[in-house]
Amino acid sequence: MKGVDWQEETFNPTWSQDHNLSISGGSDNTKYTASFSRYIENGIFKNSGFDKTTGKIRFNQKITKNITFDTTVNYAQTNRKGVGTSADSGRFNMLAQILSARPTGGLKLTDEDLLNSAIDPEMPNPDLYMVRPPVKASTNPLLMINVEKCGQPMHLLPGKLLKD
Repeated sequence: MKGVDWQEETFNPTWSQDHNLSISGGSDNTKYTASFSRYIENGIFKNSGFDKTTGKIRFNQKITKNITFDTTVNYAQTNRKGVGTSADSGRFNMLAQILSARPTGGLKLTDEDLLNSAIDPEMPNPDLYMVRPPVKASTNPLLMINVEKCGQPMHLLPGKLLKD
């Protein structure tokens, strides 16, 4: 009996890249700095990942002996894709689902049936059978990864303007 290697089916070889660029300059009365960074990470699960882009610009201008104009603008964009390792402590905890999924369908299910079932049909429903302590139905980790493909980007653009 071959069985299902859930880790082979769901885990992904991972890598990350981190790029940073900054410049600064000016004169006695004017100073500026700018920075940009980009971080990209391929997630440990298939169809998952994380990337972040940040930028910062700071400008300082001495207008008179007693007046200075200072401004800073920050930007950040974050994208999370797919499922994480621990969405919750229950049945949707991806890492727990992968490690606890049974490797074979036994005599009742083929490996193909087990791979294509959303919830393991052989796991008992604790409410029907009064199983104590309750046994949580095993959710198919491969299907969870494929459903959770997209993420929402988050943008942040704070800034401040100061006057001395």
